[in-house]
Amino acid sequence: MMELTVLASGSQGNCSALLVPRGGCDTKRLLLLDAGLSPKATRERLFSSVRRMPEEATDILLTHLDADHWRDTWQRVLDRHPIRVRLHEAHVREARRLGVPAANLCPFGDSCDLGDGLTLHACRTPHDDRGTTAFLLERVCERGVTRLGFATDLGRVPQALLEHFRDVDLLALESNYDEQLERISDRPLFLKERIMGGKGHLSNDESLVAAVHIAASGVPQAIVLLHLSQQCNRPDLVERLWNERAPHLVDRLCLAQQHRPTRTLCVQPRQRAPRATGCATSLFDSVR
Repeated sequence: MMELTVLASGSQGNCSALLVPRGGCDTKRLLLLDAGLSPKATRERLFSSVRRMPEEATDILLTHLDADHWRDTWQRVLDRHPIRVRLHEAHVREARRLGVPAANLCPFGDSCDLGDGLTLHACRTPHDDRGTTAFLLERVCERGVTRLGFATDLGRVPQALLEHFRDVDLLALESNYDEQLERISDRPLFLKERIMGGKGHLSNDESLVAAVHIAASGVPQAIVLLHLSQQCNRPDLVERLWNERAPHLVDRLCLAQQHRPTRTLCVQPRQRAPRATGCATSLFDSVR
């Protein structure tokens, strides 16, 4: 069983905890997806949610290095603990500039073997100048295959990502803003254009269209929506949209929040063939 708990999601900090069975042991391995909370805040939320400590993590998987996804205060933790920091090779230079300890850095390209039957398949997606990385995490065991698709901070949904997330068991996808609230907000024009211009964030509508497309290849056991804007979005608007346009998926929907963790989302393996390694992607092959 694969277990995901979103500890926090939003512009003030993003971090999720992933627990997967460790081969040959009764204990579960802890991985962190992004490290945009301080180590102290991560410790508090992690322990209250799953009774684990940050230094128990074997890996931190970074989607990108914006300040709400990587806090430099993690440097002290990494100096004391051999936690691998895994990120796409396109972000290595920036990671070094921001002080991620070189000894902990483990870059990957199209895919990466994480051990314990777990493989990371990467898909580069558009966000600002340097882009971000979406993860397909696939675990193979005797009972079958479990897949988690995780994508946040993407300005649009490339066709490659829809294919990449085909037949996932757990979908974690950004749903940042309500378009009407964004347009009437008092944010400066340049910020609105950045967010809505195809290299910023996903709207509620864009997120729902992508999720419905992905679910057509196999309905996920759980769906969690990430990075809801506190200024230009509201949970009730998201829920109303899904009830109107995707009622068949509402019962498995969870909305991540900034100030408290989600419930732990557990998904079971299914019998099927694992994915082939490698993923050909384009940052500019967007869905029309």
